[in-house]
Amino acid sequence: MLAFSFAHFLFAKQSQLINQNYLLLIFFKTLLCVSVLLGDSSFLAVVPF
Repeated sequence: MLAFSFAHFLFAKQSQLINQNYLLLIFFKTLLCVSVLLGDSSFLAVVPF
């Protein structure tokens, strides 16, 4: 039972990390689109892709 709960905890942590990375990716892509629309390419130098 303990091993099961530990595995569940690890899985929850992992999915939470994946979710955070996914949100960050969407956030950066949105910023990228906005910067391209505005014609500001200085944003590209800040974000390492």
